[in-house]
Amino acid sequence: MRHPPKRRRYLRLFLITLAVVAGLAVGIQLLFIGYVNSRLRTELEDEVKELSGGEYELTIQSLRINIFTQSVFFKGVNLHPVADVKPDEPKYAGSFKEFSFEDFHLFAYLFGRNLVVNNIKYAELSIQVFRSPGNGKKGKNAKRFSPYDIVKKHVNSLRIKKIDITNADIRVYEKIKETQPSISSVDNELHIANLRINDSTNEAGKWFVADKLGLLINRFAYQRKGDLFSFKAQRLFATDKDLQLNNALIAPLYKAVKVKADNDIPDSLRVHIAEVLFQGLNPRLFIEHNAFYARRLQIKQPDILIFHYQIDNRNHKRKNTLQDVLHKLPFTIKVESIVLDKGLITYKELEKDKTIPGRITFNDLHAEISGCSNDKMSSSAKRPLIMKVSTMVMHKAKLDVTYTFPLQQNGEFDAMGHLKAVQLRVFNPIIEPLAHFTMKSGQVDSMWFSFHGGQTESKGKMMIAYHDMKIELLNKKTGEKDATHKVLSTLAHALILKEENPSKGKLRIAEINYPADSSRTLFFYSWRSLLSGLRETLGLPKKSK
Repeated sequence: MRHPPKRRRYLRLFLITLAVVAGLAVGIQLLFIGYVNSRLRTELEDEVKELSGGEYELTIQSLRINIFTQSVFFKGVNLHPVADVKPDEPKYAGSFKEFSFEDFHLFAYLFGRNLVVNNIKYAELSIQVFRSPGNGKKGKNAKRFSPYDIVKKHVNSLRIKKIDITNADIRVYEKIKETQPSISSVDNELHIANLRINDSTNEAGKWFVADKLGLLINRFAYQRKGDLFSFKAQRLFATDKDLQLNNALIAPLYKAVKVKADNDIPDSLRVHIAEVLFQGLNPRLFIEHNAFYARRLQIKQPDILIFHYQIDNRNHKRKNTLQDVLHKLPFTIKVESIVLDKGLITYKELEKDKTIPGRITFNDLHAEISGCSNDKMSSSAKRPLIMKVSTMVMHKAKLDVTYTFPLQQNGEFDAMGHLKAVQLRVFNPIIEPLAHFTMKSGQVDSMWFSFHGGQTESKGKMMIAYHDMKIELLNKKTGEKDATHKVLSTLAHALILKEENPSKGKLRIAEINYPADSSRTLFFYSWRSLLSGLRETLGLPKKSK
């Protein structure tokens, strides 16, 4: 059957038009391929080198644009530093085996140079960060290296609607020449929604802005070369403003049981925390500069074990004070408010050649800390660190304590507190092994204390109101009761000990005074200072360190 002449002409015209359109499409595709292969790939490589001042080199094995699928394909992408042009700046290295922009909006790019991408795909992503020794602060005229500087010659803006990255090889190093990363992860997820790079983000000094950003790292670990402690967390989750860690553990990398003769191993410390939440945190400062700047740090259910082993020699190494700890942290920190909730602190102290340590616990602990900073350039650098603690001692006695640490005066602090009514027998687990007597009976009605811990000694006052106090002295070598010490206890009650306060209407206020020992911990210094006041109140002879 033959078509009418008019219909044949229409069909011929349609086929010719279709062939022209197909030819144009193929021509445009070939033009894109030729342009990409000859210019765009090398331009991107040259721009990275130029904008970084020769510090970075970008190599792209191949780059291809497919206008039919509206995709951009990269193969063999590698970015790495080749010179140390800015020593105080962090360095980056990264590579993709394959990388592609999927389903980009062609007409938005052709007519407005705005590149909109629905999704990205990748294969074998590797990222290395070499931290900066600085704290991330820049001068007024300093300019940050920005991704927009690289793409602005080719697009006015870049928008990626969805980015999902899993199991990237992420490694963070303390220095450019380090071979052992302080942070490494291959079990992770990164999710970004509606990422945007444009002139506004560039002016704001940001790499990009996004509606939603979430980084999840499972089995997070942080450990630097030479550290005595390791830090691990079952899960780390970070957004653009918050950072949360679950089941965090700080553990010693040495064996506390094996104590060297020269006492160069510090006291054992083990910390488990159910949840750590940094609010108002800048994750980029932490990754690039190892700096924690946060509005609030919330620590839930911290379980802290402190173990001190007494060694009596004269070659003690100086223990780090709280000021030392802050200033020697491997990162810069400035947190406006720190809150600890539902905590437990267990302190154990073992005398030399003994097997049973003294023990005291602080249960249901709530603490609020302000002024935590080691940033010497901060306006708050001269403010003291203040720690307010409320806890139950041995589950029985309510204790409120306030510590004040002037950060500019190393090793100095002030302490004041109040203890509510409690049976004296509650304190036997720490008194018996370390003070060598036991409380048989007695009731504390109230107690307050205030003292200054100096670099040479502590000085202050203590008042304990108590009644019906009975003690029994213990054999120092065996820790047991015996006939000799029973007689001594009877004589002590008759001649020395004061069984109540106030006595005969007179309230006694004791002096707190204990010589400082730089080889001892803050907890030891505080405990021994309070014990000096307790001994005077009870009428016991003073004991030197």
